[in-house]
Parts: sequence; C-alpha cells; structure tokens
Amino acid sequence: MRLPNSSEINRNISPNDDMAIGDAIQWYFDVGEPALKNISAVLNTTHIEKNEISKILDLPSGYGRVLRWLVKGFPDASITACDTNVDAIDYASKEFCVTGVRSNYDITQIQLPHYDYDLIWCGSLFTHFSDILWSQLLDLFHDNLTSKGVLVFTTHGRAAAQHMRQQNPIYRLDPNIAKQVLLDFDNTGFGYANYDDKYPVYGISMSNIAWVTKKIERFPDLRICYLCETAWGHQDVFGVVKA
Repeated sequence: MRLPNSSEINRNISPNDDMAIGDAIQWYFDVGEPALKNISAVLNTTHIEKNEISKILDLPSGYGRVLRWLVKGFPDASITACDTNVDAIDYASKEFCVTGVRSNYDITQIQLPHYDYDLIWCGSLFTHFSDILWSQLLDLFHDNLTSKGVLVFTTHGRAAAQHMRQQNPIYRLDPNIAKQVLLDFDNTGFGYANYDDKYPVYGISMSNIAWVTKKIERFPDLRICYLCETAWGHQDVFGVVKA
C-alpha cells in the first residue's frame, strides 16, 4: 500500500478545532501519518489489499486530523466520519467530501449508514471510556464490520500508565484520582476515572494487553492480528480482523 506524504495532505484547519492551536499544529498534522502506517501494517498482516477496502468508518473523526490522511490513503473508498461534535462533522463532511454522521453519548443509539465497513479506525476513544462503555463500543464495531472487516484502535497501556505515574498533566486528573486509576490498573488490568461530573461518561482509562485481549475474546469471530505498544504516540495499537 502506497502511503501519501505530508505534502499531499489537505492542511486546512477549522478555526473551531481546539486540537490544532499554537505549537500543537505540527503535532496535529504529524499524528495522522503514524495512524495510516499502522492501518497499512494491519492490512499487511491480513493480506487484504487496498482495493478491497471500499467502506471506512472513522470514529471519532473530530475535525479530521486522521481523516485527512484516510481520504488520501484510500481515495476510492466511501468514508464515514462520526463524532458527537456536530460542528466537527459538518466541517469534515464538506472539507473532505465524506459522509458525516452524528455520534451519541449513548453508544447503543448510534445509527451508522452502513453495516458493512471493511475498515474501522478508532483513535483515542477506548482510552476515555469505562468498562461498560468499552464493551458497548466494541460491540458496535463488531456488528458493523464485514465478514473480513478490520478494526484498528488505540488504548492506554503500560507506557501511558508510566506517564500517569510521573504525573504527566495530559491526563487531566487529580493526583489522588490518578493514583486510584493506577491501583485498579495494577490489580485488575483496567482503571478508569471520569474527568468530572459534567461529563459522567467520559474520562481516562488504562487497560493492559491481557484485559483488552479478554474483551476481544468475547467474539469467536474476531482475531487479533496486530499489536504494537506505543505505536501511536504513547498509545498502543491493536488490529483485529473478523474471520
């Protein structure tokens, strides 16, 4: 699979995109390339050719930090961008000529236009969900994959936990709450805490490889075909194929 280079990528940014402010702009453009490289690596392990990918889901798509790479990497595919941010979806659908779908904080209520995606990319969403929502999101993806569909997603694993132990501010948790998340992570393989009461279904989760594997093993037709720790910044990348 030929990967586009950065000069080919649409560099327009919505003025409302708070992930691309000041010094973060270069990071914003750089983060999409390793996402696409990991997707390519997953496809290589499954021997699925690029031209077999006709429908793609990017959830959560935001304003398009990875989406802009997907549209260049898979120019012939029909792509769905899904997010709870309506403004982001409106922008992404117009700027990148994709189908925009509003997500829902109640995952069981998410209505997708297709039930047969060949590829689903989920960057940094499992990393913000509780155990229950984690399972519901995996259910959603499983039910919307084709018989040979591929799911690529990221998690907070050992490296992220180490960053939290060092009180890295990116996790935005009170030190005492972060300490409990790490205690749960060390004892059970999974730890979670909400950011605050304003967002009762959104926070930070840490999940080790064994815990994630058990979640995937609930589905007899899902096979882990790719795993690379810290392959997307400080996040781990899993590739799963429906077979």
